[in-house]
Amino acid sequence: MDTSREPGLIVYAGTVNVEKRADLRRIRAPGLALVWTHYDPPAATIVGRAATYAGAHEVERHLRELAGVTRVELTFPRGGALATDRLLAWVRVERERWKKRGQET
Repeated sequence: MDTSREPGLIVYAGTVNVEKRADLRRIRAPGLALVWTHYDPPAATIVGRAATYAGAHEVERHLRELAGVTRVELTFPRGGALATDRLLAWVRVERERWKKRGQET
């Protein structure tokens, strides 16, 4: 499974630091919402959604390129990655079970 190519709803959260308070007005991107604005130091707490991880990273790249932005930090829920590992483990177990069944006949 390549999560950068699989469609779905990817939810992320993060912080965007800016040089001046006025720069906070520029923090815009598709699927992005400002949750909280900090004034000292000027920053915004954000949440967003994207169709893929690659789309979320594109939003991150876009935010980094905005005038006045000094730092962007996005985080993704860890449960998605754990669920992928667990799903792959289940698939491997099932494949082994079916292989053994085929050898018994």
